[in-house]
Amino acid sequence: MQAQLSKNLFSHSTSSKQQSRQRETNARRDPWRALRRFALLLTLPAATFASSATLLFKNAADAAIAGLGSVRTLINTGPVNDPNFRGSVASLVESAQEKLEESIAKLPPDISAYPEFMEFCGREKLNYGTPPSNTKIFINQSRISGVSLSGVQHLYYVGNWNPTGFSLPTSLLSLGFFDGPSTGLNASQRTQISNLARETKVLQNLIVMNWGDSTIAKNAFKDGTSLLKVIIHKATTAGNYAFYVCSALTTVSLPNVTEIGMWQFGRCIALTTVSLPALIILNDGGFYGCSALLTISLPKATRIGRPNNDHGAFECCLKLVTALLPSATTLTKAAFAGCPPLQETLFPNVTTIACRAFEDCTSLKAVIYKSGGFVDSSSFNGCTAQRTTI
Repeated sequence: MQAQLSKNLFSHSTSSKQQSRQRETNARRDPWRALRRFALLLTLPAATFASSATLLFKNAADAAIAGLGSVRTLINTGPVNDPNFRGSVASLVESAQEKLEESIAKLPPDISAYPEFMEFCGREKLNYGTPPSNTKIFINQSRISGVSLSGVQHLYYVGNWNPTGFSLPTSLLSLGFFDGPSTGLNASQRTQISNLARETKVLQNLIVMNWGDSTIAKNAFKDGTSLLKVIIHKATTAGNYAFYVCSALTTVSLPNVTEIGMWQFGRCIALTTVSLPALIILNDGGFYGCSALLTISLPKATRIGRPNNDHGAFECCLKLVTALLPSATTLTKAAFAGCPPLQETLFPNVTTIACRAFEDCTSLKAVIYKSGGFVDSSSFNGCTAQRTTI
């Protein structure tokens, strides 16, 4: 679905440098034609500039600036020798160019200024084009209330947006908030997004560059069985069960989260790609039953599970082969219990390995951990791994 969205969302610009050179050449040949073309575009409704006319507007503005330069050259080298006339016309040209440049500065920037948007849509270079009818893109628009979003399936807010009073349509498949106000989303907007996943169960792809709260609330996306991909920035914690039983979720990125609650991704049976680079505390059941997960890397996590927990953080991850936890100091009860394929582990700082931590990890060949700590007698039940301390 995402590939199809990427294919249809925008059209590539072709030979842009060549086209730019041709516009400048045409402007020098007929500066008045370029200026007339620009003047015609000024009569277009302002709302048009948020869609396919923006590129045309920019091209015409570039040509008009080149035309003004040609006019200045004609004035300075032409047959009229009256310095007052030349000065008067030159002043008009300068004024026109200043106003033109001011107008250009107010235009939405080229979409390539938003690398997160380009990455999310799967293109190295995106250009303004005509989006399909089921897609809406709002760029640098201060107020969007009153715009009909009925039937829209792909909705993106880019730049300095402020969607005052918006109501998200229940037809949404993909939703993206890029940049926007420094405060991020408000409580009402976060609730609407959660409802699209939990209640309407249609939302598949979500990216938010500023969640607007330090916490992703408890149960925020619980049972969001339609979700496929989630990227949320600026939140630093995620409450219990936030993504519990999101059974179709394959990809999640929470780059600023340092602690996730109990059963955070429990029973996310399709989850294969996880990015939690800042995570320090992973509570029990965090990835319980993530039966598609092959590899997990948590470079900053120090605690895996919670003392006196009931379920292990990675218990029953039936396909997990590699676990890289270089900063972990504690593996709590059943941390990796029931992970038969687990072979590669990295725990150079672990000093505590609780009961049943590697129970029934039948493929585990070696475990390396720090010497002088505590290892429960049942930590390696059902496996014959060679244990080495450093």
